[in-house]
Amino acid sequence: MGLLLFGSSGTEFSDSDRNRLNQLAGTRQVVVTDDRDELARMAPDADLAVGGVPKQSVIDSPRIQWFHTWHAGAEWTARIPPERRQTLKVTTSSGIHGATMTEHTLALIIMALRGMHRDVQNQTRKIWDDGPMSQYREIGGLTAVIVGAGAIGQHLGRTLQFLGMRCIGVRRSANGPVPEGFERMVSVSDLYDVLPQANVCVSILPSTAESRGLFDWSAFARMPSDGIFVNIGRGDAVVEADLVHHLERNPEYIACLDVTNPEPLPEESMLWSMPNVIITPHVSGRSDRYFRRAFEQYLENLRRYTAGEPLLNLVDYESGY
Repeated sequence: MGLLLFGSSGTEFSDSDRNRLNQLAGTRQVVVTDDRDELARMAPDADLAVGGVPKQSVIDSPRIQWFHTWHAGAEWTARIPPERRQTLKVTTSSGIHGATMTEHTLALIIMALRGMHRDVQNQTRKIWDDGPMSQYREIGGLTAVIVGAGAIGQHLGRTLQFLGMRCIGVRRSANGPVPEGFERMVSVSDLYDVLPQANVCVSILPSTAESRGLFDWSAFARMPSDGIFVNIGRGDAVVEADLVHHLERNPEYIACLDVTNPEPLPEESMLWSMPNVIITPHVSGRSDRYFRRAFEQYLENLRRYTAGEPLLNLVDYESGY
């Protein structure tokens, strides 16, 4: 008899969902709650945990053998002590965000290309300004450099190619087959070679030692002066001061930021008031279908765990994702 702590309100569950969860949990008692105090109190007695269970409670509870997070990011695992890593498996919800993050990114790209950020600014001031023809660009024929060509990046690449864009992917290693939607793949070490072609550069990088500060003044200086930079990965991939400087020097350059460092973006940040910046509050992964996808993925992982099969999205502590 064990204990599975399910950190969720449970309001998204149907009776069928609860039955399936209980069946896959086997002899384990299943406790479903979003009360963080209660989750923290019960964590020492649990052997499995998922969702909103406080991460520090998971780390500090040696009986917990497996924790599944509703998020794709796993940078928090860096604070798990080496001895605890030997007994704790962590899995993420990576792979369920492709559609919604692609749609959000596509919306930002089109908004920037069509100058809709200016229209929104003008609307608040009641100004009708249709601007010159050159302000309204088309997506077809442009080149997108997608930095972080994992599951989300590949979904985005297929979509952008369908709309007529040429896509170049950037990942840790250029080895292996080139995914559908991409013209070619290059390694991160060759990023500077492809940035001059980036009419649109999209960062979908996790937070790792290699990615932090990757987009600094030297990276932005290599991009077209009328390019578009979209960050839907992690805010610490960007050196904010260098981005601000680049935006000031290149008023036709547009930054679309769904993530910042820190979050929320402080009121004093210059990014808030820059006319060539579009900000969304880290919502590219959100969807009215999110829990359904995450829950189905978790049930499959729970089945695998019970059957002794390899888990989906098992975090590699060395790489940080």
